Amino acid sequence: MEERTVALTVFLTGLIIPIGLGAAVLGILTMVRGLGGFGDTRHPDIVAKREPAASRHAGNSLLERVAAGLCATAAVVLIVVLGVNLGRSGRASPWTAVLLLMILLLPAPIVLWNTRYRVASEGIATIAIAVIAILTGFSIGFLFVPVVMLMIWLCISQLRQSKPALENDRPSG
Repeated sequence: MEERTVALTVFLTGLIIPIGLGAAVLGILTMVRGLGGFGDTRHPDIVAKREPAASRHAGNSLLERVAAGLCATAAVVLIVVLGVNLGRSGRASPWTAVLLLMILLLPAPIVLWNTRYRVASEGIATIAIAVIAILTGFSIGFLFVPVVMLMIWLCISQLRQSKPALENDRPSG
């Protein structure tokens, strides 16, 4: 049994960097889409009439709620762990500030759940959990791989959503 656990840990540790980098890219794309990016530049007057980003979210699926809840829960746990670690060592590195910033961005989907920035916040949380997994790397980073994979799924589902229908948005000719 111990060999299987070690093998799983080694496998997940090997996935940290490739999955983390992929998640960061998908998170950036999702954040840009959630902020209203990827608009149709051919019709600037129509682009201004687009529905808010909240209208493009994938819905209230169970996995979306689980992903947002896991991110918020991880943020609370990581704040406690970081506080205990800083209390014991008494010193912080520059990476600690980056880690703290990412932890503070992690509950963004919960904070912005009912706003027009919900899709963007899911991208931000994906970037944050990916950076946290990479920064904590070979100590506890492997524990975040399943959450990163869940956030990747969420970003892909957000990016696959069709754009909202626009008035007069038909090709001319």
